[in-house]
Amino acid sequence: MVYNFDKITSFNRLPGREGRGYEVGVYAQPIVDLNDPDKRHYEVLSRFETSFEDPDSTERIFNELEQTNGIIDHDIDMLRRAHLVLSYMATKLPIDKVPYLSVNLSPKTLSSETFTVALKAILRDQPEVGSHLIAEITERFDFDDPARAAHNIQDLHNAHIEISQDDVPEGECAGLKYKEIRKFVSSIKMIEGGEIQLSIVAGAAFNPKDYKRVLEKIETADMAERAVKDGFHRGQGWHFGRPMEIDKIVNKVLEENSVARLI
Repeated sequence: MVYNFDKITSFNRLPGREGRGYEVGVYAQPIVDLNDPDKRHYEVLSRFETSFEDPDSTERIFNELEQTNGIIDHDIDMLRRAHLVLSYMATKLPIDKVPYLSVNLSPKTLSSETFTVALKAILRDQPEVGSHLIAEITERFDFDDPARAAHNIQDLHNAHIEISQDDVPEGECAGLKYKEIRKFVSSIKMIEGGEIQLSIVAGAAFNPKDYKRVLEKIETADMAERAVKDGFHRGQGWHFGRPMEIDKIVNKVLEENSVARLI
């Protein structure tokens, strides 16, 4: 697919979801390099917008997607959208000014033959921006096919896409169970539930020199300072910025670089 960037007016929605009872908004939240705040990282997030009066609708929809393998289409849509955003910004900015975008990928997605074909199609145009993508393996489920997952992760690695593991040491840590997969994992993300204690546990389980560690849910300047002292490399949370619709992130990056807004 060749993207006509002049016709792009919004990156904010994934198409073709209305018939499933929900639509998907595309957002991004800053991830700050604690040692080099000038680096721009964002995590691309999907928000399910439903007509249901159900506070747990997001979790319910994710469970439905996982059980029906609809998560594969969803993840590929998100990866394609992230690549599109990077490709657009690469037409406006020097490559060293283009930010990094992290996209969640389910172990089910990485176990799929569909992913191999889709990844090649996504990277066919503007392959050079692949090095600004981060594939974040979620902890929700294990790999259906570890051998296929290793093959797909090798493809990500060959495309210079950074690979990370979500929510360590919580969850099943699926991406770290297999030696052929673990060697590609370069970033350990830790969730908040007792952040300092978790950093000590992870220090015992993994060699901190081998991994870049991200602390989520940083809400105050004090928490950010503690994260630096405890050896975290990146931080994410409302202290740095709330999720914004992705075209607003694009505009923010362009404005920071004195480039005309997208819309």
